[in-house]
Amino acid sequence: MRRYFLLLLCFLTVNIAQATDDPALCTAPGLTAATTTDPPNNSPTPKDTTAFNTNWANLLGWVPLSTNLCGGYFYEPAYITAVPSPPPIKSAETTIKSTGLTSFSLTGPSTLEGVTVTQHGREMTADKAILYRDAKTGKINIIDLIGNVHFREAGKLVVGNFSRIDVTNNTLTIINGGYHTSRPSPTVPTEAWGLGSSMFREANGNMQLENATYTTCSPTDPSWHIESKHLTLNKITGRGVARDAWFYIGNQRLLYTPYASFPIDRRRYSGFLFPSVGYNSDSGFIVNIPYYFNLAPNFDDTFTLTGMTLRGTQLTNNFRYLTQNSEGSLLLSFLPYDSEFAQFKAGAEDEFPHAFPRYLSELSNDSTSRGALGFTDKTTFSDKWSGSLDLNYVTDDYYFRDLGNTPEAINNDQLLNEAQIGYQDTHWQFSAMAQAYQTLHLIDQNFVADQYQRLPQLDLNASYPLLPHNLDFEYNSEWTYFDHAVDFVSGKPFPTGNRIHVNPQLKLPITRSWGFFTPALGLDATGYDVANNGVVSSSGILISEDEQPDLNKLRVLPIFDIDSGLYFDRSFHLFQHPYQQTLEPRVLYLYVPYTNQNSIPDFDTSLPTFTTDQLFVTNRFVGYDRVGDANQVAVGLTTRILDDYTGVEKANATLGEIYYFKQPQVCLTPDCSQDPEFGKNVSPVAGTLTYNLTPHVSATASAAYDPAGSGMQNEGLQVNYRPAPQHILVAGYDYVQNGDRLNGVPPDSSENNLQRLNLGIAWPITEKWSAVGNWNYNISHQHPETYFYGLQYDTCCWAVRVVANRALVQEDANGSTDYRTNIYVQFMLKGMGSVGNSAGGDLIKSALPGFIDYFRG
Repeated sequence: MRRYFLLLLCFLTVNIAQATDDPALCTAPGLTAATTTDPPNNSPTPKDTTAFNTNWANLLGWVPLSTNLCGGYFYEPAYITAVPSPPPIKSAETTIKSTGLTSFSLTGPSTLEGVTVTQHGREMTADKAILYRDAKTGKINIIDLIGNVHFREAGKLVVGNFSRIDVTNNTLTIINGGYHTSRPSPTVPTEAWGLGSSMFREANGNMQLENATYTTCSPTDPSWHIESKHLTLNKITGRGVARDAWFYIGNQRLLYTPYASFPIDRRRYSGFLFPSVGYNSDSGFIVNIPYYFNLAPNFDDTFTLTGMTLRGTQLTNNFRYLTQNSEGSLLLSFLPYDSEFAQFKAGAEDEFPHAFPRYLSELSNDSTSRGALGFTDKTTFSDKWSGSLDLNYVTDDYYFRDLGNTPEAINNDQLLNEAQIGYQDTHWQFSAMAQAYQTLHLIDQNFVADQYQRLPQLDLNASYPLLPHNLDFEYNSEWTYFDHAVDFVSGKPFPTGNRIHVNPQLKLPITRSWGFFTPALGLDATGYDVANNGVVSSSGILISEDEQPDLNKLRVLPIFDIDSGLYFDRSFHLFQHPYQQTLEPRVLYLYVPYTNQNSIPDFDTSLPTFTTDQLFVTNRFVGYDRVGDANQVAVGLTTRILDDYTGVEKANATLGEIYYFKQPQVCLTPDCSQDPEFGKNVSPVAGTLTYNLTPHVSATASAAYDPAGSGMQNEGLQVNYRPAPQHILVAGYDYVQNGDRLNGVPPDSSENNLQRLNLGIAWPITEKWSAVGNWNYNISHQHPETYFYGLQYDTCCWAVRVVANRALVQEDANGSTDYRTNIYVQFMLKGMGSVGNSAGGDLIKSALPGFIDYFRG
């Protein structure tokens, strides 16, 4: 019989454990907390500061430790932490032990002393357990646990003086209790704890708490906590409601709210999100108040009210959707009247007297009511067909400069609008695209040229490897209609019309373990049907209105190349550690006959900076409007050092050069002024080196030196040190010859050379203080282009960060600079969320790759 009743107790203990196994209990702020209003003599209250800091710390297993930020930690036995996900209570094997006296009765109460109930990864203890029976049925219907009640799982501990389980109604009540929970996050774990005068668990799992408290601070130094007269945690809706609640700093009341609603699990909900605050030198102090609408499991909407002291009130709405085949968003933003922009318009003619008349005309016509639209969609129609849409529009050219929220679709003041549909199977790929840009012309910044519109562009490509005789066949083709508005400054028309490009290629790859040999023969055929040819180039330079007003031309060129390489390796030891070194020489012979292409317009072609990436390409131009003539051999040597144990690449170095049997004659412009390779017998010597000194330290260097006389064409160095996510040092330098074109300066002038220096840091100063900063300095112009610096202060349960940023807006002909200043402030209660402007964190992450922003954790 004793065994029978012990098993009954085990079953009832299961119900107790289920009450504390509620997911909301494990994750929600203040779930089991309550301020004790009438506690027993041995139960401290939050008002008793000494008891609050010592007695509850001991009851909850707090272990002092001077080496961590909180000054200690909550101890958990190894047999608990070893099981982070205990099995369901009803199905787990249960052991019950009683170390004291046991009084058993079939008709009255039964008593067990020194009770311990254990399961795999779970434990409940109490000084005494009293089992009561129903007078009519004789079955146990009430269990009281008295004295030192403890329930423990991994990351959970609930303690109390008294607990009652109503077996009939499946409810649980705990009186004068305390708790702590550990809530892991993607960044840092949060230890939360609190007190309670009573906690009542309903049969459906919902919790009702009286006089609840919650904090994530150390129990020996509670910097802040929340007290609520009544707290409801609804497991079914995933919502918590606190009534008559106060926020405390230390023991001082700071904020009161009669009602507060918050999530207790990861389900989304409608309601106000944390506001953000900041400062901008052009907009003044900024406050963002967002409201989130949880419309459906796959639809949501965020409406944000933004107040700016210098500009007015901006309204922004962002709708998002996700279906089985599609995902996308619609962003609408509107500022009814921008007083600062109105002042800028009124004074523009006096402030910029030498500006192009078109600039002033466009600005004067801009409305002071400003807005933006952005729509994106990605849809999968089938396993082979897919499509995308990216539409963007702003009411004036200065919108993003003044109001921020710059989308990914903008690059160098070009706002993308694009629609695309594509097909792909094993061998064939097809895509159709329409693309246009809204070019933003800012009167106080450098000129930006309008871009060609592709209305439309059709691509058809194919790949057939492993044909008979080991041949590979590739086919690429494109038809595009290029359209363009008249030149923004001169009003002259641009060349517009059709371009058809076809490029079939046949390869014979011969591959062995020691090397490869691949001859290839291709045909580049490009046809043009162009109007207004020779009027204005794509860079906006007037050529001639009489020179070839129209163009109907077919350019056909054969391309022959032989790509070959060898592979050698050896093993060696360095400081008794085994490594493997490879030696990989490569030779590419390329032949393309010369044809004069000066009459062909430049729709989308460019000449990239010469690096090792350009050594082994079959066209030194990017784009189809120019095919470089070639009778040349490219020679390169690559060596790698690999760790023999791990296979990780320790170092990688490449050095190469191109020897021209015939000097290149094809240029991007008729005068060849922008082509450093024109008329030379050898290319620059290009090299790259990547060295991973340790898993945390790496360096990359690159350079291209022209032995024909122009010296160093480009060089760069990047050093990274990242021993931890918040310990980052970066340093970079780059130089590009003729990389900073200035109006009226000859192309070969040293004033066109671009030199920049970049330094970045994220590093702790002390245990609580850390610093971040980034400095991007233009050596050529002798001024910084952008820089920011900030400080962060961390405690166990709260943190604050301030970041100041300055970005170059313009530089006039005299070298005078104008900067925009932004200040971002964030305050975080760990475990509750952050208040402030997240743009500061975004700024740090963009400048310091690898930085983890704990304010988003």
